[in-house]
Amino acid sequence: MLPGQAKRITMHEAFIARQEMARPLIGVHIWDREYRKMYRETNATIPEKGEVRPEQIETERFLRDVERLLSMNEQIGGDLYWPVVPYVYIPWMEAIIGCPIYSSENTFYAKPCIDSWSDFREDPDLSGNTWLAKLLELQKALVKKIGGAYPLSSSSHLRGPVDMMAAALGQTRLPLECYDNPERIQAMCASYSRAFLEVAHMQNEITATAGFGGSTVNGYGVWTPQVCQYVQDDAMAFLSPDIYTTFVAHNHATIARGFPSIFYHLHPVSLFVLDQLLAMEKMSILEINREPEAIGPSIRELMPAFKKTLEHGKCLLINFTQGAVGMGLFERELELICDTLPNKGLSIYVMAEDAEDGARRMGVLQEVLAKRGSPTS
Repeated sequence: MLPGQAKRITMHEAFIARQEMARPLIGVHIWDREYRKMYRETNATIPEKGEVRPEQIETERFLRDVERLLSMNEQIGGDLYWPVVPYVYIPWMEAIIGCPIYSSENTFYAKPCIDSWSDFREDPDLSGNTWLAKLLELQKALVKKIGGAYPLSSSSHLRGPVDMMAAALGQTRLPLECYDNPERIQAMCASYSRAFLEVAHMQNEITATAGFGGSTVNGYGVWTPQVCQYVQDDAMAFLSPDIYTTFVAHNHATIARGFPSIFYHLHPVSLFVLDQLLAMEKMSILEINREPEAIGPSIRELMPAFKKTLEHGKCLLINFTQGAVGMGLFERELELICDTLPNKGLSIYVMAEDAEDGARRMGVLQEVLAKRGSPTS
């Protein structure tokens, strides 16, 4: 283990066990909007526009990008590890269930693959799936190249069953199908939940062979000795509370039972599911976004959800998303968090535009904590 890692790991253990802590767990990572600049080696063989094929992602190029980005992010400091995963911008689950993947100037995206219900197949055989093969190839390469010296994320950025349905059917069509074809939606949500479990477990098993031990959570870098599986379903924003309860909640519960613990990524627009998530035993960490200022809501407005999460015995990660707020408001909202919430089970995560922005935001974070007598080193 690298120098200083034992103390860092101890901080993570205290966080997930919700022990008393001198300060929250903190981290600042660079997430540039220009994904081609972030992964310049990887993208050299991927078309700038048009359909993307798994063979266009070259493993050696990708590994060079990971090493550079890992070094850059570690220089900022903090407790949270930079999440080491197969190419994070690829919509892996959407690709695996059959959606064609396209690149654009700013992102990768999936096109719907279920034009009519005759196109839908429950529980397809994944044995010859080329996107899954590429995903597992990259995970194995990360274990071999990095996994002895630095913790890897247990799985990559795998979107959940609602996001998969929205990709397969289209975001506009999904809520309509909940009314027009409820039995088919029930079957699809269950099928995609099983696919999620199958793919995640395949990745988890590969990561478990890494020499560092334990693993981190995709996207945020919380280290845990056993798998804490990342789950995301942003497309819940297109659904109602009743639709969530009828079609999705029991599938989320099934996914949660499939792992030692769950880290759930939640946008404020989907907070209507918070109570049901908090009732799930294995739901151990809730991440709630502080969205960009123009979108909101503010930290003060989110405070009841933060308090409820912690009062239910769950850990809370507050995510200041990329470019969320200017420095002045950032400092004031950090002060509000530190003055209002207990340190026990609390983590503050910040997405930075670049290395300079990351250093500035880490400096503000450390200054706020220092004023409250909380050491950051």
